[in-house]
Amino acid sequence: MFYKIPKRKRKQKKIELAKEIVKGYILVMLSENGIVEEIKEGKAIVKVERDAACKHCSARGTCGVSFGSNKEVFIEVENTLNAKVGDRVELSVPSGSLVKIAFLVYILPIFSLLFGAYEGAQIALRIGLTSSVGSILGALFLLILSFYLLKKIDKSFRKKEAYKIRMTRILSTNS
Repeated sequence: MFYKIPKRKRKQKKIELAKEIVKGYILVMLSENGIVEEIKEGKAIVKVERDAACKHCSARGTCGVSFGSNKEVFIEVENTLNAKVGDRVELSVPSGSLVKIAFLVYILPIFSLLFGAYEGAQIALRIGLTSSVGSILGALFLLILSFYLLKKIDKSFRKKEAYKIRMTRILSTNS
């Protein structure tokens, strides 16, 4: 999601830290704070508290993430800021990327399930089976296929910079 800022206003307006300027545009970023736990091979392992990540989410009571016994999430990111172990850092991901991923993860399986049930029933009637059996088999087949596609999409997204979590700044150092 990009918004064009006129040059004269760009100089006057202070931009919040959760936004990144890219060639005159503002890229809205979702951010979270964490603590660097380990540094290895140019990457940082950052510990993020799930409660912090979930406290503003309207689905926090139903999604199951906050009910796990392990309330910490460890995220591996490029250590572009040369953070040290114990530093508190800000991690960000472009909101547009997150919306695309969430859309795929939630909508593709549901659409596959519904379409598979419908088409399965139609095919079953043509070959002499009951529509219920066809619906179940069609839905199951396309649901499994959608998970396979999501796995392939996940591998390709991991290679793209637009979908990677970034370390955007060091909030405090462990000195």
